[in-house]
Amino acid sequence: MTMGLRVISLMALLFIGGMTASCSEKDDVEYNGAKYNVGVLWDFYSNDLMIHIIQRETYECYNYQIRHNIRSNGSFYEIDLGGSYFSGGACWFMMGPAHITVPLGPLPDGDYVFQFTNNGYGNPYYMDTYQVNIQGDTITTTPAFGEFTYAMYPVFARP
Repeated sequence: MTMGLRVISLMALLFIGGMTASCSEKDDVEYNGAKYNVGVLWDFYSNDLMIHIIQRETYECYNYQIRHNIRSNGSFYEIDLGGSYFSGGACWFMMGPAHITVPLGPLPDGDYVFQFTNNGYGNPYYMDTYQVNIQGDTITTTPAFGEFTYAMYPVFARP
């Protein structure tokens, strides 16, 4: 598959994910006020585990991304989220949420802890924790504690 087609495929995934991240009053009840939707998924082309994050606020352009910083120590990953910024370029003619997809590399089967924080960017400080299990063809994301994030893909199948 050509690089251009891969980029178009990823953009389609981001757009569809953004469409599901609307901020209607009904959704706020369903997501219990979560500010971010997070998903742990597998990139079929690079064979990397990826984190896909969508902010639950809609912007006038789809060029907004999420400030982030990732630290890892063995099977522990801390992902600091710091709000959104305009990534530059021409404003696409569609509204959408701020988003980011971050590759973590080809992680082996096993258990991982993903901790999402706002690193003091918001008031109050938040820290959400997920248990992530990778086994064969399945990635399972289980919330251990959460206040400001929502798991988009509790179970993600990979080939």
